[in-house]
Amino acid sequence: MNILRNFDKFRKGIELDLENFKINEHSNELKSTTKTIGTYAERANRIVGLFKNSNDKLSIFIDKNVYKIDSNFSIEFNKKEKKSILTIKAGNGDLYKLKYINDLEPISTLTYTEEDEDVDFGLWLFNILNSKDRMSILNRTNEKYKPVNKK
Repeated sequence: MNILRNFDKFRKGIELDLENFKINEHSNELKSTTKTIGTYAERANRIVGLFKNSNDKLSIFIDKNVYKIDSNFSIEFNKKEKKSILTIKAGNGDLYKLKYINDLEPISTLTYTEEDEDVDFGLWLFNILNSKDRMSILNRTNEKYKPVNKK
């Protein structure tokens, strides 16, 4: 089962059927231990998600279209006040410009401080896909654990 966790609602998820490319609501509340292949959000009346496909490669989907993340893929993010614009250009030339209102503000407490990307999926996605370090972490995430010291 390919489950993606909702960016905005931690316990909500969708099931992704990659063979027939169908998106179904996950019937149960997700637990913190539920194994997922990625995350998604609904923005500008579209479902956008970042996930690892069956070949363990990062991919993105927008509605029912799946795109591999390669050198021909690009993403831009702009924000003015509460208006966010996420522009995605896939390698095949498909272009998506998602305009949405994000009225959430980061929360700070004595023990925890959120960043802007913690409350804006478009900014988070842009930052992830434009960071070599963070992409490296995501590309390692599903690898099997190999102990450093064998005895």
